Amino acid sequence: MTPVKTNTLFLDDEDDTDIAVLFAIHSSQEIFRVAYLLNKYLELGLARTDQDVDLRHHNGMSYHPLYHFFNQRDLLDCYLVSNRAKATVENTDAQPSLFMGSSGFHNFLVPEYKNVDFFLKIDGTEQSGIFLAQLKKIKPITAIYSIDIAGLKSYKNLIFD
Repeated sequence: MTPVKTNTLFLDDEDDTDIAVLFAIHSSQEIFRVAYLLNKYLELGLARTDQDVDLRHHNGMSYHPLYHFFNQRDLLDCYLVSNRAKATVENTDAQPSLFMGSSGFHNFLVPEYKNVDFFLKIDGTEQSGIFLAQLKKIKPITAIYSIDIAGLKSYKNLIFD
């Protein structure tokens, strides 16, 4: 009997080309204004996506605006998302309420960083220092710093695919 030749393919769990950098942005501006400034200073093309980041919580939903840009030449995938959003409360009472469907509190995409206004996630780059230097030049951004994604408890909220 002749031995059967088999091919074995090993897959790595980590792809070295998919490197993500996460920046925390503090600004009193609206998200569309921050997206405009990032487009201007970083020469990006961030545009509002058709779908927000929907986050279910214990008694309702929150919808976080999401902007996206993909640079085909450099294979950069950029996302700008609001950390804070008004939560819609689902009224579970059988009786109609004056406040049915009202928003009563803020929900956070990354609760560990409640003071952060926006997150800029850039996939496919190792050059976070270059981006950080450019971001610090934008006057309406009061503070910006990088965050280790792996250290976040709610890192799954930052997966936008």
